[in-house]
Order: sequence, then structure tokens, then C-alpha cells
Amino acid sequence: MGGLVGSLLAAWTFVYWYWTTADLKAVIFIVAWVALAGQIGDLVESALKRAAKQKDSGTLLPGHGGFLDRIDSLIFGAPALWLALVAQGLWS
Repeated sequence: MGGLVGSLLAAWTFVYWYWTTADLKAVIFIVAWVALAGQIGDLVESALKRAAKQKDSGTLLPGHGGFLDRIDSLIFGAPALWLALVAQGLWS
């Protein structure tokens, strides 16, 4: 919940101070969608590790749960961003 609230606050601040031509509702929708997808990506990766009975997904980054733990949110978040941009007509 903290990540979602932080993402929404950062998006509002960015639109209010820097990107004043953007539609606030569209930006908030996109940010919420990507933040939720990122959380789902993290949960899916954790579930896969539990199913495999593995504590870490690799040894490249010891003590961090592996390299996959660093990018697990991007696995779902990046496609979610693309879909949101296409749906809003911001990606041609």
C-alpha cells in the first residue's frame, strides 16, 4: 500500500510541478495500473520461488534474493505500462 500511495503522490507532484500539459486523471490511472502490476509481479516471483522451495533466485547478487528479485516488478510492470499507453492513445 505504501508503494502505491508513494507512486500516486510522486505522479501528482510531477504533473503539478513539471508536466502541466498532462491529463492528471490519465497519469494517475497509468501510475496506479503500473504500481499494481509491479506488486503482482513481485508476488508471482515470490510464489514461484516458494513452489521451487528456493530462498534465492540466483547467486549473482548474494543477500538480495538473486537478480530476479531486483527486476520482478518490471516483468509485469513494463508490459502494463505499454498496455496503458496504448489504451490511452499515447503510444502509436
